[in-house]
Amino acid sequence: MKRKRLMILVGLILAVLGIALILHYKKIAAQQEVVGYLKERLEKQNIPIADIKVLGTSPHLRLEIIVQSVSEGETGKSIDPIVRHSVRREVMLARQHGYVVDSFILVFLNQQGKEVYWAEMPVHSENVPFQISPSKLDDRATRDIVLKKLNLYGLSLVEAEVVASEGIQALTLRLSTLSLETANRSLPDFMPSLRPLLADINAQGAQIVLCKVELVDEKGQLLLKYVLDLQLDSESWWQIDGLTQAWFPSPPSEADLMTSYPEYFQTVTPTELPTDIMIETPTVTPAHTSTITPTDTSTEAPTSTPADAPTP
Repeated sequence: MKRKRLMILVGLILAVLGIALILHYKKIAAQQEVVGYLKERLEKQNIPIADIKVLGTSPHLRLEIIVQSVSEGETGKSIDPIVRHSVRREVMLARQHGYVVDSFILVFLNQQGKEVYWAEMPVHSENVPFQISPSKLDDRATRDIVLKKLNLYGLSLVEAEVVASEGIQALTLRLSTLSLETANRSLPDFMPSLRPLLADINAQGAQIVLCKVELVDEKGQLLLKYVLDLQLDSESWWQIDGLTQAWFPSPPSEADLMTSYPEYFQTVTPTELPTDIMIETPTVTPAHTSTITPTDTSTEAPTSTPADAPTP
């Protein structure tokens, strides 16, 4: 009788261990699957992913995504806001395919392999992107409408490109201007016109969800790089020092300053916005320091303008 009870007990223990091992290997397989999914999605967009690591799974899945910057320099200028936004977007969209990532750390490396950017980005369930119906217009027809309705306010159009992926369209506008002064006169009118323009075009059957803008001067120097995501309702950009701030969203959500890393990062809305800036909503801190969650939720617009910012 005792032997029989012992055998039953041993059997139960082995069964429990077997179930635990199965669940463990399933969890490992799920981790590998989400890492593989994100790598594939980002590499298709030519985003140079150096590595994606699983940092933890209990109680929530947490990743580290490392991007190899292709720009020169050791400061925040080597951080492409469109690449940065694309990574965040793909992590959030992964939930629509059953991959639930609760937070991730985004790291940029410069060409020398030095870490120039580190940000903790939570993925809140209430911010999961809504499903969007595919476009009823092909890319050429959508581009024709863009060219017909686009008001450049004195800027010059170098190229307009519409590319669809899974029925969702992305518009890229490559623009030029004679000088910084010309840009400062044009941007306060041009930038606020983008949302109404996209709403008008989408009402005709298109489905432009992403709008990317690159602005250079006549020498080819980059003045502004910007992305608007209607699905995530977010904007992100970098701009050169001296470019007008008059077109900034009012009020901005939060500003993480892209001055030289790691000397200066900020996670609350400043009263005086810098000119080297990207706007989004992650918590940003220098590497190897504790994460600081902003407590300033004021919705007032900035109350001052830097002295060197031209008046539009």
